[in-house]
Amino acid sequence: MPAVPTLAFDYLPALPEIVLLISACAVLLIDLFVPEPRRHVSYWLTQLSLAATALATLYVFHKMPVRTFGNMFVADAFGDLLNFLSCVTVMLMLAYSRDYLAARGLFRGETFVLAMFALLGIDKDAAVALTFAHYALWLLASLPGAYLLFRSGVKVRDLEGATEG
Repeated sequence: MPAVPTLAFDYLPALPEIVLLISACAVLLIDLFVPEPRRHVSYWLTQLSLAATALATLYVFHKMPVRTFGNMFVADAFGDLLNFLSCVTVMLMLAYSRDYLAARGLFRGETFVLAMFALLGIDKDAAVALTFAHYALWLLASLPGAYLLFRSGVKVRDLEGATEG
């Protein structure tokens, strides 16, 4: 009787994505119980989660490519570098946009969780063995969507008041 191949599931290469997913769900649940004047708690939990994800990426940094989940998940040095830089970029984006989000009423847990799930999608794409050209094209293709997402946060009355003065 021929041997049936078994699929080895090694979860360690996916540790940064697992940390980010659990953190995003935790921030979403914790934010339910945070009152409006204390929204900074959700913000700092998000920043802590992103830092933990960046550290997990450095912890599992792969010098040689590792395949897991039936060869559908690839972890290599380039993907780890992209994951780490993506985490740092989202942390900086949230830090620099803090006043902007507060002024427009978007300084809420939903915004932070949206950023974390967007980062999870970016990290997943970096782990699917994309070449740099594919990754750059994907980023360029996502720019119009990001523009529309952040543009929708600007209310029409804010624009009308700015043009009247």
